[in-house]
Amino acid sequence: MSKQITIKNPVEVIGNGLHTNCNSVISISPAETDTGITFYFEHPPQPVVLIKADLANVLTTIRGTTIGKDVIKIHTIEHLMAAIYALEIDNLKIYINANEPPICDGSSKKFIETLKSAELIEQNKDKKYFSLPKEVFYSSGDITIKYIPADDYKITYICSCGFKDVIDFRKKGIVKLPWRIQWECWWNYEKVDFEPGGKDHYTQGGSRITANEIFEKVY
Repeated sequence: MSKQITIKNPVEVIGNGLHTNCNSVISISPAETDTGITFYFEHPPQPVVLIKADLANVLTTIRGTTIGKDVIKIHTIEHLMAAIYALEIDNLKIYINANEPPICDGSSKKFIETLKSAELIEQNKDKKYFSLPKEVFYSSGDITIKYIPADDYKITYICSCGFKDVIDFRKKGIVKLPWRIQWECWWNYEKVDFEPGGKDHYTQGGSRITANEIFEKVY
């Protein structure tokens, strides 16, 4: 069994949020075994609010993952969480002073580099794994997903156009569209007629410009 992992030294990332443009500072610290990933929302003079990065605390996944507790929401945590997952880190304390982590360059690169600089360390307890005991089906509209217990890391998908492929997670890590391409897919799927956007999206070569071109050619 693999051991649980945390970081040795506290680290910090500073920047602006993508959707809120808030001035955001996140301080990431080591955490004890079996505590998982926990966000600590700090906004003096209000008391600190603890929000675990747990499915039960997910409020929405539309154009970003938002977790929350009571009236407190933390948006767009997926880039940070992707870095934590990629490095197989199990336990962290994440102190944040705003409603959104820094967007950095729009990827997980900065978070991965920062976490690596903190030095990953093994802890004295085994990792916990989720095991699927039987087949599970999920359907929504014209999409059906079937989960089958297996000893490998493969996913088979079939597009409505008839294309079929198998992805091995150990060899291919690209199982989600880049957000610039995912945007127009959502437009088509949700039948969007109008959507406001920030001025940065409309700059030459910005995401809205490229998304419009891709949408017109594909859909």
